[in-house]
Amino acid sequence: MICGLFALLTMGYQLSWLAAQNDRSPAEFAMGLALSLALAFTPLPVMFAAVVALNRLRPPPWSQLALVFGWGAGIAAFFSVALESWVSADLQLYFGVNATAAETVSGVMVAPPVEEAFKGAALFALLLHRRRAIGSLSDGVVHAAVAGLGFGATENVLYYLIPIVGEGVEEGLAFAAVRGPLMLFMHPLWTSLIGLGVGYALVARGRARRPAVALGYAGATLLHFLWNHTIDGAPVVQAEAGSWSGAATWLAGMGKVYLLELTVAGALIAVTARERTRPPR
Repeated sequence: MICGLFALLTMGYQLSWLAAQNDRSPAEFAMGLALSLALAFTPLPVMFAAVVALNRLRPPPWSQLALVFGWGAGIAAFFSVALESWVSADLQLYFGVNATAAETVSGVMVAPPVEEAFKGAALFALLLHRRRAIGSLSDGVVHAAVAGLGFGATENVLYYLIPIVGEGVEEGLAFAAVRGPLMLFMHPLWTSLIGLGVGYALVARGRARRPAVALGYAGATLLHFLWNHTIDGAPVVQAEAGSWSGAATWLAGMGKVYLLELTVAGALIAVTARERTRPPR
């Protein structure tokens, strides 16, 4: 219930911001929110099943999955949006940075460490609730990925609202068709590295486990930063409209980053598959 309240507060904040930017009726805002929720949550069952299947030999209880999903969708999303908005506002107010540049700095430099920290905190909330909840690398990966799914779903609702309310349903659907599959995959992937580090720190022996959580967080932040930084190059394509070189350069960069993300995803799947064939004693 608490996580759901934070998710509602996050969506309410986005709606209030949109209300200040667009002259729409309450019915149009309600329709936009309903459509955004439907678009964001419709793919979740498939993604959720794929993530849980990584640890099908020892599936976590649904109560644990509900806790980390709610944390990602509510608490992590709320505090991430609040902190990023605060940084963007301060850059404009105290440093004279224009709105576009401030949002870029917030999205590229602030969002990756902040969002990964709040999403990863779901694992520590889980361990406070159930100390033995994570007993393998796969446990850590699955719980972290589910927290990422929750965060990605709420973030998609916030992003879908912008084109749906501002430009219309058709623009919103086109945007969702591109963003939805990508970001529901990316957020679980990034946070799962933190889960891998937490799982290793809990089950391994020796000094190597001490920096595991920090390394997992660093890896998640780095992948998140590379993605956001590359996406931020989209204005280059717009600025060089009609220039194939600008579009080709940006697409090549996107391809390299996406290939890296897929490689990391393959490595995580290999780790969980190895645990299934060689279960811990």
